[in-house]
Amino acid sequence: MFTIVELLAQQGHKCYYNVINYPSWSKQISETDLIRYQTSLENLGTSVCKQNIDIALLNRNYDSIYFKYFYPAENIIDHIRLLQPRARIIIDSVDIVYARLFAKAKLENTTNYYLDAEKIKKRELVTYSKSDLVVTITPEDTNILLKDIPNINTFIIPNIHEIHAFESEKTPFPSLIFIGVFSHEPNVDAVLYFYHEVWPTITEAHPDCHWFIVGGSPPPEIQALAGSKISITGYVPKTLPYLKKSWISIAPLRFGAGMKGKVGEAMAAGIPVVTTDFGAQGLKIISGTHLIVAKNDEDYAIQINNLILDKEKRLYIGDQGLKFIKANYSKEAVSFILNDFTKIIENLPAYRPTVKSVLYVAYTRMSQWITRNITWRFNK
Repeated sequence: MFTIVELLAQQGHKCYYNVINYPSWSKQISETDLIRYQTSLENLGTSVCKQNIDIALLNRNYDSIYFKYFYPAENIIDHIRLLQPRARIIIDSVDIVYARLFAKAKLENTTNYYLDAEKIKKRELVTYSKSDLVVTITPEDTNILLKDIPNINTFIIPNIHEIHAFESEKTPFPSLIFIGVFSHEPNVDAVLYFYHEVWPTITEAHPDCHWFIVGGSPPPEIQALAGSKISITGYVPKTLPYLKKSWISIAPLRFGAGMKGKVGEAMAAGIPVVTTDFGAQGLKIISGTHLIVAKNDEDYAIQINNLILDKEKRLYIGDQGLKFIKANYSKEAVSFILNDFTKIIENLPAYRPTVKSVLYVAYTRMSQWITRNITWRFNK
Protein backbone atom coordinates (compact mmCIF):
# COMPACT_ATOMS: atom_id res chain seq x y z
CA MET A 1 0.00 0.00 0.00
CA PHE A 2 2.86 2.36 0.81
CA THR A 3 4.43 1.70 -2.58
CA ILE A 4 1.11 2.33 -4.36
CA VAL A 5 0.91 5.72 -2.62
CA GLU A 6 4.56 6.38 -3.47
CA LEU A 7 4.07 5.62 -7.17
CA LEU A 8 0.86 7.66 -7.39
CA ALA A 9 2.62 10.63 -5.79
CA GLN A 10 5.50 10.29 -8.25
CA GLN A 11 2.98 10.44 -11.09
CA GLY A 12 1.81 13.83 -9.83
CA HIS A 13 -1.33 12.86 -7.93
CA LYS A 14 -2.08 14.50 -4.61
CA CYS A 15 -2.62 11.81 -2.00
CA TYR A 16 -4.15 12.08 1.47
CA TYR A 17 -3.70 9.26 3.95
CA ASN A 18 -6.49 9.11 6.55
CA VAL A 19 -5.88 6.95 9.60
CA ILE A 20 -9.06 5.37 10.92
CA ASN A 21 -9.18 5.11 14.72
CA TYR A 22 -5.76 6.62 15.37
CA PRO A 23 -6.16 6.63 19.21
CA SER A 24 -6.49 2.84 19.15
CA TRP A 25 -3.43 2.38 16.94
CA SER A 26 -1.37 4.73 19.11
CA LYS A 27 -1.85 2.27 21.99
CA GLN A 28 -0.64 -0.69 19.92
CA ILE A 29 2.33 0.87 18.10
CA SER A 30 5.27 2.69 19.64
CA GLU A 31 5.52 6.45 19.27
CA THR A 32 8.83 5.97 17.42
CA ASP A 33 7.21 3.77 14.80
CA LEU A 34 4.17 6.04 14.47
CA ILE A 35 6.47 8.99 13.77
CA ARG A 36 8.48 6.90 11.30
CA TYR A 37 5.35 5.81 9.40
CA GLN A 38 3.94 9.33 9.28
CA THR A 39 7.26 10.88 8.24
CA SER A 40 7.71 8.29 5.48
CA LEU A 41 4.34 9.21 4.01
CA GLU A 42 4.87 12.95 4.37
CA ASN A 43 8.24 12.67 2.62
CA LEU A 44 6.28 11.50 -0.43
CA GLY A 45 4.24 14.71 -0.33
CA THR A 46 1.29 12.84 1.16
CA SER A 47 -0.85 14.57 3.79
CA VAL A 48 -1.56 12.42 6.86
CA CYS A 49 -4.84 12.98 8.72
CA LYS A 50 -5.20 11.48 12.21
CA GLN A 51 -8.39 13.32 13.17
CA ASN A 52 -11.95 12.10 12.97
CA ILE A 53 -12.42 11.11 9.33
CA ASP A 54 -15.55 13.29 9.06
CA ILE A 55 -13.38 16.40 9.33
CA ALA A 56 -11.37 15.34 6.28
CA LEU A 57 -14.52 14.38 4.37
CA LEU A 58 -16.27 17.68 5.10
CA ASN A 59 -13.33 19.97 4.34
CA ARG A 60 -12.15 18.59 1.03
CA ASN A 61 -13.60 17.18 -2.20
CA TYR A 62 -11.88 13.96 -3.23
CA ASP A 63 -11.79 12.48 -6.72
CA SER A 64 -11.49 8.99 -5.30
CA ILE A 65 -11.43 7.28 -1.92
CA TYR A 66 -9.33 4.13 -1.69
CA PHE A 67 -9.87 1.51 1.01
CA LYS A 68 -7.30 -1.12 1.77
CA TYR A 69 -9.36 -4.24 2.53
CA PHE A 70 -13.10 -4.61 2.77
CA TYR A 71 -13.21 -4.66 6.58
CA PRO A 72 -12.76 -0.87 7.14
CA ALA A 73 -14.97 -0.10 4.13
CA GLU A 74 -17.78 -2.32 5.40
CA ASN A 75 -18.69 -0.09 8.32
CA ILE A 76 -18.42 3.38 6.76
CA ILE A 77 -18.92 3.08 3.00
CA ASP A 78 -22.55 4.29 3.18
CA HIS A 79 -21.51 7.20 5.39
CA ILE A 80 -18.73 8.19 2.99
CA ARG A 81 -20.99 7.90 -0.05
CA LEU A 82 -23.32 10.49 1.48
CA LEU A 83 -20.55 12.88 2.54
CA GLN A 84 -18.59 12.50 -0.70
CA PRO A 85 -21.16 11.67 -3.40
CA ARG A 86 -18.89 12.67 -6.29
CA ALA A 87 -15.90 10.59 -5.17
CA ARG A 88 -15.28 7.21 -6.76
CA ILE A 89 -14.99 4.59 -4.03
CA ILE A 90 -12.36 1.90 -4.56
CA ILE A 91 -11.81 -1.16 -2.37
CA ASP A 92 -8.55 -3.08 -2.53
CA SER A 93 -9.50 -6.69 -1.78
CA VAL A 94 -5.86 -7.66 -0.95
CA ASP A 95 -7.19 -11.18 -1.35
CA ILE A 96 -10.75 -12.44 -1.66
CA VAL A 97 -11.30 -13.41 1.97
CA TYR A 98 -14.14 -15.83 1.38
CA ALA A 99 -12.12 -17.66 -1.30
CA ARG A 100 -9.38 -18.23 1.26
CA LEU A 101 -11.88 -19.41 3.87
CA PHE A 102 -13.61 -21.82 1.47
CA ALA A 103 -10.19 -23.27 0.61
CA LYS A 104 -9.56 -23.80 4.32
CA ALA A 105 -13.00 -25.38 4.76
CA LYS A 106 -12.32 -27.78 1.88
CA LEU A 107 -8.97 -28.74 3.41
CA GLU A 108 -10.38 -29.35 6.90
CA ASN A 109 -13.79 -30.60 5.66
CA THR A 110 -15.49 -28.99 8.65
CA THR A 111 -19.07 -27.67 8.57
CA ASN A 112 -18.32 -24.70 10.83
CA TYR A 113 -15.58 -23.52 8.46
CA TYR A 114 -18.01 -23.60 5.55
CA LEU A 115 -20.55 -21.61 7.58
CA ASP A 116 -17.90 -19.02 8.49
CA ALA A 117 -16.91 -18.72 4.83
CA GLU A 118 -20.54 -18.20 3.79
CA LYS A 119 -21.01 -15.43 6.37
CA ILE A 120 -17.89 -13.58 5.25
CA LYS A 121 -18.87 -14.03 1.61
CA LYS A 122 -22.20 -12.27 2.15
CA ARG A 123 -20.55 -9.38 4.01
CA GLU A 124 -17.74 -9.07 1.48
CA LEU A 125 -19.97 -9.12 -1.60
CA VAL A 126 -22.40 -6.58 -0.13
CA THR A 127 -19.49 -4.22 0.58
CA TYR A 128 -17.90 -4.67 -2.85
CA SER A 129 -21.25 -4.09 -4.57
CA LYS A 130 -21.44 -0.62 -2.97
CA SER A 131 -18.09 0.43 -4.42
CA ASP A 132 -17.29 1.84 -7.86
CA LEU A 133 -14.32 -0.45 -8.43
CA VAL A 134 -12.66 -3.39 -6.68
CA VAL A 135 -8.91 -3.88 -6.93
CA THR A 136 -7.81 -7.50 -7.11
CA ILE A 137 -4.26 -8.84 -7.06
CA THR A 138 -4.60 -11.80 -9.43
CA PRO A 139 -6.72 -12.84 -12.45
CA GLU A 140 -7.92 -15.79 -10.37
CA ASP A 141 -9.37 -13.46 -7.74
CA THR A 142 -10.97 -11.36 -10.48
CA ASN A 143 -12.70 -14.42 -11.93
CA ILE A 144 -14.00 -15.48 -8.51
CA LEU A 145 -15.44 -12.02 -7.92
CA LEU A 146 -17.01 -11.67 -11.37
CA LYS A 147 -18.67 -15.04 -11.01
CA ASP A 148 -20.50 -13.76 -7.92
CA ILE A 149 -21.01 -10.11 -9.02
CA PRO A 150 -20.92 -10.14 -12.85
CA ASN A 151 -21.45 -6.40 -13.31
CA ILE A 152 -18.82 -5.15 -10.89
CA ASN A 153 -15.83 -3.08 -12.08
CA THR A 154 -12.45 -4.64 -11.30
CA PHE A 155 -8.79 -3.79 -11.87
CA ILE A 156 -5.69 -5.86 -11.14
CA ILE A 157 -2.82 -4.29 -9.19
CA PRO A 158 -0.35 -7.06 -8.29
CA ASN A 159 2.11 -7.14 -5.42
CA ILE A 160 5.07 -4.79 -5.78
CA HIS A 161 8.58 -5.86 -4.82
CA GLU A 162 11.93 -4.21 -4.28
CA ILE A 163 14.59 -5.85 -6.43
CA HIS A 164 17.71 -6.74 -4.45
CA ALA A 165 21.09 -7.41 -6.02
CA PHE A 166 23.76 -8.50 -3.55
CA GLU A 167 26.71 -10.78 -3.07
CA SER A 168 25.93 -14.19 -1.66
CA GLU A 169 26.38 -14.47 2.11
CA LYS A 170 24.99 -17.95 2.61
CA THR A 171 25.26 -20.01 5.76
CA PRO A 172 28.02 -22.66 5.62
CA PHE A 173 25.33 -25.30 6.27
CA PRO A 174 22.07 -25.90 4.31
CA SER A 175 19.36 -23.47 5.42
CA LEU A 176 15.68 -22.91 4.70
CA ILE A 177 13.59 -19.83 5.41
CA PHE A 178 9.88 -19.27 5.91
CA ILE A 179 8.59 -15.69 6.20
CA GLY A 180 5.09 -14.77 7.32
CA VAL A 181 3.18 -12.95 10.02
CA PHE A 182 1.42 -15.50 12.21
CA SER A 183 -1.71 -13.50 12.82
CA HIS A 184 -2.53 -14.76 9.29
CA GLU A 185 -3.91 -18.27 9.80
CA PRO A 186 -2.56 -19.90 6.59
CA ASN A 187 0.99 -19.23 7.81
CA VAL A 188 0.47 -21.12 11.07
CA ASP A 189 -1.00 -24.06 9.19
CA ALA A 190 1.83 -24.02 6.62
CA VAL A 191 4.62 -24.16 9.21
CA LEU A 192 3.00 -26.91 11.27
CA TYR A 193 2.25 -28.94 8.16
CA PHE A 194 5.84 -28.63 6.91
CA TYR A 195 7.28 -29.45 10.33
CA HIS A 196 5.29 -32.67 10.69
CA GLU A 197 5.13 -33.91 7.09
CA VAL A 198 8.27 -32.69 5.29
CA TRP A 199 10.94 -31.51 7.75
CA PRO A 200 11.79 -35.00 9.16
CA THR A 201 12.70 -36.27 5.67
CA ILE A 202 14.95 -33.26 5.06
CA THR A 203 16.81 -33.55 8.36
CA GLU A 204 17.26 -37.28 7.78
CA ALA A 205 19.04 -36.56 4.49
CA HIS A 206 20.78 -33.40 5.73
CA PRO A 207 21.23 -33.50 9.53
CA ASP A 208 23.00 -30.13 9.53
CA CYS A 209 20.11 -28.30 7.79
CA HIS A 210 18.73 -25.27 9.65
CA TRP A 211 15.29 -23.65 9.31
CA PHE A 212 14.69 -19.94 9.95
CA ILE A 213 11.04 -19.15 10.75
CA VAL A 214 10.69 -15.38 10.45
CA GLY A 215 7.58 -13.34 11.27
CA GLY A 216 5.68 -11.54 13.98
CA SER A 217 3.16 -12.90 16.48
CA PRO A 218 4.19 -16.58 16.50
CA PRO A 219 1.65 -18.47 18.67
CA PRO A 220 2.77 -20.98 21.33
CA GLU A 221 2.58 -23.94 18.95
CA ILE A 222 5.03 -22.22 16.59
CA GLN A 223 7.34 -21.05 19.38
CA ALA A 224 7.47 -24.64 20.64
CA LEU A 225 9.29 -25.68 17.46
CA ALA A 226 12.41 -23.68 18.38
CA GLY A 227 15.53 -25.77 18.90
CA SER A 228 19.07 -26.33 17.70
CA LYS A 229 17.89 -26.80 14.10
CA ILE A 230 14.99 -24.31 14.05
CA SER A 231 15.16 -20.58 14.84
CA ILE A 232 11.95 -18.68 15.63
CA THR A 233 12.82 -14.99 15.23
CA GLY A 234 9.45 -13.33 15.86
CA TYR A 235 9.07 -9.87 14.35
CA VAL A 236 12.16 -8.50 12.58
CA PRO A 237 12.44 -4.94 11.16
CA LYS A 238 13.94 -6.27 7.91
CA THR A 239 13.69 -9.72 6.36
CA LEU A 240 16.44 -9.21 3.77
CA PRO A 241 19.35 -10.18 6.10
CA TYR A 242 17.68 -13.56 6.69
CA LEU A 243 16.94 -14.06 3.00
CA LYS A 244 20.53 -13.24 2.07
CA LYS A 245 21.97 -16.05 4.18
CA SER A 246 19.36 -18.73 3.38
CA TRP A 247 19.76 -21.32 0.65
CA ILE A 248 16.08 -21.95 -0.11
CA SER A 249 12.80 -20.19 0.69
CA ILE A 250 9.75 -22.35 1.41
CA ALA A 251 6.05 -21.46 1.25
CA PRO A 252 4.17 -24.67 2.08
CA LEU A 253 0.72 -23.06 2.03
CA ARG A 254 -2.28 -25.39 1.95
CA PHE A 255 -4.98 -22.73 1.53
CA GLY A 256 -5.19 -19.06 0.70
CA ALA A 257 -6.07 -16.53 -2.00
CA GLY A 258 -4.43 -13.62 -3.76
CA MET A 259 -0.71 -13.35 -4.48
CA LYS A 260 1.74 -14.43 -1.82
CA GLY A 261 4.13 -11.67 -0.79
CA LYS A 262 6.56 -14.11 0.82
CA VAL A 263 7.04 -15.88 -2.52
CA GLY A 264 7.63 -12.73 -4.56
CA GLU A 265 9.84 -11.26 -1.84
CA ALA A 266 12.18 -14.26 -1.89
CA MET A 267 12.25 -14.35 -5.70
CA ALA A 268 13.05 -10.61 -5.78
CA ALA A 269 16.05 -11.38 -3.57
CA GLY A 270 17.28 -14.11 -5.92
CA ILE A 271 16.40 -16.95 -3.54
CA PRO A 272 15.01 -20.19 -5.05
CA VAL A 273 11.50 -20.92 -3.79
CA VAL A 274 9.80 -24.26 -3.26
CA THR A 275 6.08 -23.86 -2.74
CA THR A 276 2.63 -25.35 -3.38
CA ASP A 277 -0.12 -24.56 -5.88
CA PHE A 278 -1.56 -22.10 -3.34
CA GLY A 279 1.83 -20.44 -2.87
CA ALA A 280 2.19 -19.93 -6.63
CA GLN A 281 -1.32 -18.47 -7.10
CA GLY A 282 -1.44 -15.48 -9.42
CA LEU A 283 2.10 -15.95 -10.72
CA LYS A 284 2.40 -17.02 -14.35
CA ILE A 285 5.54 -18.96 -13.62
CA ILE A 286 7.12 -22.09 -15.07
CA SER A 287 7.74 -24.61 -12.31
CA GLY A 288 11.37 -25.70 -12.41
CA THR A 289 12.46 -22.42 -13.96
CA HIS A 290 11.18 -19.47 -11.91
CA LEU A 291 10.44 -21.51 -8.79
CA ILE A 292 9.43 -25.07 -7.93
CA VAL A 293 5.86 -26.16 -7.21
CA ALA A 294 5.80 -29.37 -5.16
CA LYS A 295 3.05 -31.86 -5.98
CA ASN A 296 2.71 -33.49 -2.52
CA ASP A 297 4.49 -34.07 0.81
CA GLU A 298 6.99 -36.54 -0.62
CA ASP A 299 7.74 -34.37 -3.65
CA TYR A 300 8.25 -31.34 -1.40
CA ALA A 301 11.04 -33.10 0.49
CA ILE A 302 12.58 -34.49 -2.71
CA GLN A 303 12.69 -31.06 -4.38
CA ILE A 304 14.34 -29.43 -1.37
CA ASN A 305 16.84 -32.23 -0.88
CA ASN A 306 17.79 -32.08 -4.57
CA LEU A 307 18.26 -28.31 -4.45
CA ILE A 308 20.47 -28.58 -1.37
CA LEU A 309 22.77 -30.89 -3.34
CA ASP A 310 22.65 -28.91 -6.60
CA LYS A 311 24.15 -25.43 -6.17
CA GLU A 312 24.02 -24.72 -9.89
CA LYS A 313 20.28 -25.35 -9.99
CA ARG A 314 19.75 -23.18 -6.90
CA LEU A 315 21.56 -20.30 -8.57
CA TYR A 316 19.68 -20.81 -11.84
CA ILE A 317 16.20 -20.81 -10.29
CA GLY A 318 17.09 -17.89 -8.03
CA ASP A 319 18.32 -15.86 -11.01
CA GLN A 320 15.33 -16.70 -13.21
CA GLY A 321 12.92 -15.90 -10.38
CA LEU A 322 14.55 -12.51 -9.81
CA LYS A 323 14.33 -11.65 -13.52
CA PHE A 324 10.66 -12.69 -13.57
CA ILE A 325 9.76 -10.45 -10.61
CA LYS A 326 11.74 -7.52 -12.03
CA ALA A 327 9.89 -7.77 -15.35
CA ASN A 328 6.41 -8.11 -13.85
CA TYR A 329 6.22 -6.91 -10.24
CA SER A 330 8.92 -4.30 -9.70
CA LYS A 331 8.11 -0.65 -9.03
CA GLU A 332 8.90 0.17 -12.65
CA ALA A 333 6.57 -2.52 -14.00
CA VAL A 334 3.64 -1.67 -11.72
CA SER A 335 4.05 2.07 -12.31
CA PHE A 336 2.70 1.54 -15.85
CA ILE A 337 -0.24 -0.42 -14.42
CA LEU A 338 -1.07 2.40 -11.99
CA ASN A 339 -1.04 4.89 -14.85
CA ASP A 340 -3.81 2.87 -16.53
CA PHE A 341 -5.55 2.54 -13.16
CA THR A 342 -5.90 6.30 -12.68
CA LYS A 343 -7.22 6.73 -16.22
CA ILE A 344 -9.93 4.16 -15.53
CA ILE A 345 -10.87 5.94 -12.29
CA GLU A 346 -11.24 9.22 -14.19
CA ASN A 347 -13.67 7.55 -16.59
CA LEU A 348 -15.87 6.08 -13.89
CA PRO A 349 -19.18 7.96 -13.65
CA ALA A 350 -19.42 10.41 -10.76
CA TYR A 351 -22.59 10.51 -8.69
CA ARG A 352 -24.56 13.71 -8.36
CA PRO A 353 -25.35 14.94 -4.86
CA THR A 354 -28.87 13.96 -3.83
CA VAL A 355 -31.18 15.77 -1.44
CA LYS A 356 -30.38 13.07 1.10
CA SER A 357 -26.61 13.60 0.76
CA VAL A 358 -26.97 17.40 1.04
CA LEU A 359 -29.05 17.06 4.21
CA TYR A 360 -26.64 14.45 5.58
CA VAL A 361 -23.66 16.76 5.04
CA ALA A 362 -25.53 19.58 6.83
CA TYR A 363 -26.40 17.26 9.73
CA THR A 364 -22.80 16.04 10.02
CA ARG A 365 -21.43 19.58 9.95
CA MET A 366 -23.82 20.56 12.73
CA SER A 367 -22.84 17.50 14.77
CA GLN A 368 -19.16 18.36 14.39
CA TRP A 369 -19.82 21.98 15.40
CA ILE A 370 -21.74 20.89 18.50
CA THR A 371 -18.98 18.46 19.48
CA ARG A 372 -16.27 21.06 18.95
CA ASN A 373 -18.00 23.99 20.66
CA ILE A 374 -20.42 22.57 23.24
CA THR A 375 -20.12 18.86 24.04
CA TRP A 376 -16.43 19.04 25.00
CA ARG A 377 -17.34 21.30 27.92
CA PHE A 378 -19.61 18.65 29.41
CA ASN A 379 -17.02 15.94 28.79
CA LYS A 380 -14.42 18.05 30.57
